[in-house]
Amino acid sequence: MIKGIFVIYNTGICLYNKSVKNIPPNEQLVSGFIAAMDRFCKTSIGENISYICTETLKFHFIRKNKLIFVFLSDKNDTSSYLLPNFKQIMNEFLNEFSNNQRYTFEKKGLIPELSNFDNCIANLCI
Repeated sequence: MIKGIFVIYNTGICLYNKSVKNIPPNEQLVSGFIAAMDRFCKTSIGENISYICTETLKFHFIRKNKLIFVFLSDKNDTSSYLLPNFKQIMNEFLNEFSNNQRYTFEKKGLIPELSNFDNCIANLCI
């Protein structure tokens, strides 16, 4: 099951995060690190990161436009099993994102108006 989500602008700014697992409290630090790793792999190796594993968690990466969606799951969960949930969450976020186009996401960072997005993912996270 999905344990958390980060939505990161490709510059490293965290637009949204929700976690039910203990993740460091500084979401901008975590999202900046994730974006830097993503950029490093793309420019150095010429490949995108699909996922990163720790002892207990797997970070799944999906890119859409200028956004990086990072989904946290148990290490043993497969992407193919979770992919429908990932796509549903991405589509719902992008719908909400398009309704909030007046924001300059590249500079603003976390967006309070998107906090109601918590309800959209609550049923898909444990």
